[in-house]
Amino acid sequence: MSYVENMGERLASYEAYWEKKNHDRPILSICAPNGKQRKNLEFHGTLQERWWDEEYCLASARNSMETTYFAGEALPILCPNLGPDVFAAFLGSEIVYEESTSYAKPFVEDWKQVHITFDEGNAYWQKICHMTERFLEESHGDFLVGLTDIHEGMDALVSMRGPEALCMDLYDEPDEVKRVLGEVQEAFTTILEKSYGLFEGKQKGTTNWMGIYHPGKWYVSSSDFIYLVSPEVFEEFSRESIRREAEIIGNNIYHLDGIGSKRHLEKLLEMPEIHGIQWVYGAGQPTAAYWIDTLKAIQDAGKLIEITCEPEDMTALFSSGLKPEGVRYSLWAESREQADRIIREAEEAYKKTKIFL
Repeated sequence: MSYVENMGERLASYEAYWEKKNHDRPILSICAPNGKQRKNLEFHGTLQERWWDEEYCLASARNSMETTYFAGEALPILCPNLGPDVFAAFLGSEIVYEESTSYAKPFVEDWKQVHITFDEGNAYWQKICHMTERFLEESHGDFLVGLTDIHEGMDALVSMRGPEALCMDLYDEPDEVKRVLGEVQEAFTTILEKSYGLFEGKQKGTTNWMGIYHPGKWYVSSSDFIYLVSPEVFEEFSRESIRREAEIIGNNIYHLDGIGSKRHLEKLLEMPEIHGIQWVYGAGQPTAAYWIDTLKAIQDAGKLIEITCEPEDMTALFSSGLKPEGVRYSLWAESREQADRIIREAEEAYKKTKIFL
């Protein structure tokens, strides 16, 4: 079953986005309910069994896609998912499963006793491989399959050690932290390339949880850990790690998550290796239209933009003076009609802008 009729046109729009050639309007990824009733899927088993059941994951994803209207450049995507700490699990952590999320149990007591290596026989890695292959077999062009959620760098160390203990380690044994961080990035290089390899000959281009497509290879760069640290600690432990991660990935957009992380934005914008910024303002903060000056700073630095919006943000964003090239707005609309109305508003707003230029 095809969930969008013009997949080729949508994918071409993303090629223009990466090249900053989407001149007519920003990329708009808008989803809305399509009026169909979602099925109540039952699963009889443990939470881990449900997370690991490929057929249940496929049925759940199709259930969601069948009841969603994909407007603008929104894409139906399914990513293999064992939770945000799966990269740490590839390297020795154990994952604990909950209803809608999962987390890694810290296992490191002393960094001096830890030497990071990646074993392809790791059960979590093997499961992600099998899930990816199964989803690709079942996609039939109806949806795209994305890479799993990989949090490496300092985020991986948080998963292995725990955030409080890791923060103390920065002062008590900084050299050991830096050594293990280097080993983690070596493992990341291997895992990322092997992840890309799962798609060779089966799907052109790549995507992931961010919902953006690239005709070649791309991935998300991130470090949620920087929310916790001062500019001085960022400079010593995170800046080079983030730069190196972006360099390893190649085509990338940095996931800047939360108001505490925003203090490091200027340093991130200085890195030529980072190609774009996803600004996630976070719960309890004003929504996208409030952050226009932040978005302009990102655009002025020559970076791509991705931001999640609310429908009421869009008029202000469209009239903000932000250029459309290399900008993507993502949102859920209340209805198909509202989604289509937002797209028409964007087209009209940027048509007027061209007239006045």
